[in-house]
Amino acid sequence: MQLEVVLFLVLLWTTPWKQPTMSLYVLSFDCVFVNQFHFFTFNLSGVKCVINFFYYIDCLYHVPLVTAKISKTHQMASTIIAQSFAQFIPELTSALHKGSCGRIGIVGGSPEYTGAPYYAAISSLKFGADLTYVFCAEQAASAIKSYSPELMVVPVYDQIKVEATDDATTMFTRVTQSFSRLHALVLGPGLGRHSQILNATARIIAQAKEEELITILDADALFLLQSKQMLAVIQNNPRVILTPNIVEYRRLHACAIQHFEEEKQGKKNTRTKYTIGSAKDVEFLAHLLGGVCIVLKGENDVISNGTLTLMTDEIGGKKRSGGQGDVLAGCIATACCWTRASIESFPHAIFAACSIVKRASRFAFNKKFRSMTAPDVIQHLGQAFQSMFPIPKIGEENKNSK
Repeated sequence: MQLEVVLFLVLLWTTPWKQPTMSLYVLSFDCVFVNQFHFFTFNLSGVKCVINFFYYIDCLYHVPLVTAKISKTHQMASTIIAQSFAQFIPELTSALHKGSCGRIGIVGGSPEYTGAPYYAAISSLKFGADLTYVFCAEQAASAIKSYSPELMVVPVYDQIKVEATDDATTMFTRVTQSFSRLHALVLGPGLGRHSQILNATARIIAQAKEEELITILDADALFLLQSKQMLAVIQNNPRVILTPNIVEYRRLHACAIQHFEEEKQGKKNTRTKYTIGSAKDVEFLAHLLGGVCIVLKGENDVISNGTLTLMTDEIGGKKRSGGQGDVLAGCIATACCWTRASIESFPHAIFAACSIVKRASRFAFNKKFRSMTAPDVIQHLGQAFQSMFPIPKIGEENKNSK
């Protein structure tokens, strides 16, 4: 008979912003850093019990966890976190109908940029969504339609008319009319920075908040967050997910500190001990913004909603070709729409999406090397997902139980 011995240590301390935080440490054979502590486990029969118990504790106490890639045990830490998302993955059965596994909207696509919205949209489908709509400029629609017949491309504004009238009200109206059929909305890929288009996008974000729609802000949509008014719109909305790279993050960080921290404290921010972009820094910023979820993209993605903070340790490919951020945005939309009844589980869903995209990029890189591009990553999303969350082939469901 196999045995498993697991020891958990729960530590309570106070964060710099005076809010009690609960942390969980798992004891393991190999060393992994968690919130700057070591933990070890005696694991003789696998990690299933660890996973179940860990998620039970996490649900009760919202345990913050930060992992770093150390030796082989990082794989177990990743498995524990990723598997807490597994319960939300829709079971594929003949009883499902079209749309059951997710209906995603992508707001983006301008005359200059047509690839980004395609990457985000097709990735949401390859990750597991059923239907994806692309809301774009009329001048971009034909190009995006030609990339794939699987996307429903909806022209929502005419760039020429917008420039002539300096008005993009039509864009706001047509996108928000579709909210009732969507589970999640991604804004930004290929959007461009025309002032009226950004104004309409800001109104769409505000309306999405009113209708409690999961909203992912990426690329050009993040540019909007330089204004105090837009920061106020997203603040205290746990259904908002921001996906900045380090340059976008620094800009967001500076604006948020200026608009909120100085106003709150009446003086310059003195929190200089946190390195910009570190896990604790991302956690602080997410907390400052009232619980929005921030995904700082990098070699190890940092994910935080201000309460729960995770860091991926999946090894990605070595090629940083354009479009991979759009791929991730689409995957995050699908993952989070599966957990829409459990907002506190967004970090787990995002962690899984980030890990799958990194694994797909590694698979793609190991085949294409320097020639790897975003479509190669998209091509490997299914393989990466299956390797992390396997399902049996039809007709082989009962083989493992025999």
